[in-house]
Amino acid sequence: MNLIFLNNGYFFKYVTLENKKFSFYANGFDDDIKFEIESFTDKEVVLKMFYKVFTLENEKVLSSGFYEKDTIIEESIITLKLNAKTDIDYTILSYDFDKGFYNRPHKMTFSYLEEKNINLKKASDEFGNEYVGGVLNGLKNGFGEFTYQTKTKYIGEFKDNIRSGLGTLVSAHEMYIGEFKGDAKSGMGTVYYTDGSKYYGKFISNKTAGLGIFKYKDGTYEIAKYFNDCLVGDENKDKRLYCRFKEEDKIDDTSIIIKEGVTTLNDTLAIKINSFDDVNLNFSLLYMEIDEDNKEKVVEKEYSVKKKDWFKTNYSYIYDSKNREGYVILSYMDESLKTDIDNYRYFLSNGGIFDGEMDGKYPKKGHLYLSDNEYYDGEFYNEKLNGYGEYHMPDGDYIKGEFLDDVPEGIVEYVYPTGLVEKRKYFSFAYPRSSSGVDMYKELED
Repeated sequence: MNLIFLNNGYFFKYVTLENKKFSFYANGFDDDIKFEIESFTDKEVVLKMFYKVFTLENEKVLSSGFYEKDTIIEESIITLKLNAKTDIDYTILSYDFDKGFYNRPHKMTFSYLEEKNINLKKASDEFGNEYVGGVLNGLKNGFGEFTYQTKTKYIGEFKDNIRSGLGTLVSAHEMYIGEFKGDAKSGMGTVYYTDGSKYYGKFISNKTAGLGIFKYKDGTYEIAKYFNDCLVGDENKDKRLYCRFKEEDKIDDTSIIIKEGVTTLNDTLAIKINSFDDVNLNFSLLYMEIDEDNKEKVVEKEYSVKKKDWFKTNYSYIYDSKNREGYVILSYMDESLKTDIDNYRYFLSNGGIFDGEMDGKYPKKGHLYLSDNEYYDGEFYNEKLNGYGEYHMPDGDYIKGEFLDDVPEGIVEYVYPTGLVEKRKYFSFAYPRSSSGVDMYKELED
């Protein structure tokens, strides 16, 4: 049996001649490309290709919005010879945040192949994952298809077993087509959701970051700014409050429009906005807990947070008829996030909050908030304290010097609130809030 092979860099597939009509995804902003098989013999196949082209001036789109009526369908006839490669130039409907919608030139490779000439390596591992694709020195390299035991599938480029380059990640809930770096979604990409909506924009370490455009299932569009998968308000939108809350081992993120009244954050927590201006936000947290009479009661506590600041507090929630303790972190968005996409707040895996300069997908230099009166100002690498910095502890003491992978490196200064300075060399070090590790050092001199 002969097969048609298609590859546009982000996606590749084989099509049998039994399929008279088929489609193919492109990393543009609109629908997939349609194909029809006009005719075929043992020596060649004739295809008809249908794709969308944008028709209006970019300036009109930015002021009036973009809709389906602004495109036309282009057709191309493609003739494929047996066992020969054919490259076709076409355009992808794309978006530029300075210019608006435009037709981006792209290329697709076709081949009409005899099945016996398809030479792909097939392998599976002890976890039930399966791989079909290129292999070099025993590692996944080049194009391949990796199907996880969870039925999630990655189709695209690999480099030494790592997803790197262009590719497509398909799960039960969504499909991402775009760039990968360090085995994560990083760079420009498009997400297609099961409800028919889609998102196009920049990703850093699997999360939206920077400007993006969201197309709703009714065909309308919204251009906005995101970080850590949450929408950030700008001068044309309502002010927003970023929220992160943790219950048990589950951490959730969301953002809400700031307006007076009560908004539910999750099943056990709500926030009531009392008043706000360009500097301060006054609000109350509402949650349930069981009192000393074993009755459920609503607790309301008032707080205030300034713009650019982070607020963190614990709260109670009821689980299995007992009071459990969770925490919530809130941020009143900083207007500077509108323009500087490389300097934005970032949540570290250890629960800390970083605000500062990014290097790719990781913090580079800035402020790390750990808890009240506990923070670090300095340099980072790979989500850890690396370089010169000051680590301030809740009791007012702080360490000043070089750090290597979260541990003070070499001779550092230990400064007391009284001003007394000790020079120390650490053998081991743990954050005071940590329940693991030890604080070992050798005092060198007063």
